Amino acid sequence: MLIANPDFARDRLRRIAHEKLLPQQFVDNYADYFTILFEGKPTLLSPDWYEDDWYLMENKGFYDQMVKQGLWKSDYKNFDKVPSRGVFELYQTYIALPQGRPRYDYRAAHSDLDAWLVGSGKVTRSIPESERRAGIGRWAVWAEEHSAYLRDVEETYEKRKEKSIQDLEDLKKRLEELMK
Repeated sequence: MLIANPDFARDRLRRIAHEKLLPQQFVDNYADYFTILFEGKPTLLSPDWYEDDWYLMENKGFYDQMVKQGLWKSDYKNFDKVPSRGVFELYQTYIALPQGRPRYDYRAAHSDLDAWLVGSGKVTRSIPESERRAGIGRWAVWAEEHSAYLRDVEETYEKRKEKSIQDLEDLKKRLEELMK
């Protein structure tokens, strides 16, 4: 019945908002937001869908009110990995490109897309980092990646060396005491 009659569904959501004692200024936001959720992703084939997140980002007062009233936890949504609408449009073009050089060049031309792809975990390295690594060579990259490990080994060696020297000195003192 709700799907067949969107006006009834919207009125029902508005009534629920009143029951939750939301201030009047947020009643329509409540209905809008949950309508977006009920309508959902356009297809199961589109894993990247941000309409609900964009709505909350664009209506921060509504989001804050829901948290303030305890209807949502403060970490209900994490917007760190949500692209702007503009970046998402770039992303739609990006995923339509063949993999390899065309995508790389497109990312290089759109630094905001590149930053979002790295931040969201969709790619592992930014274009500037990839180019930096290519410029310094494989061995330098290997040395960078393993330098922390090598530092730890060196520090451990130094600590053990100091402890061994101290242990030897303690042993020498004991022997000298026993020889007296």
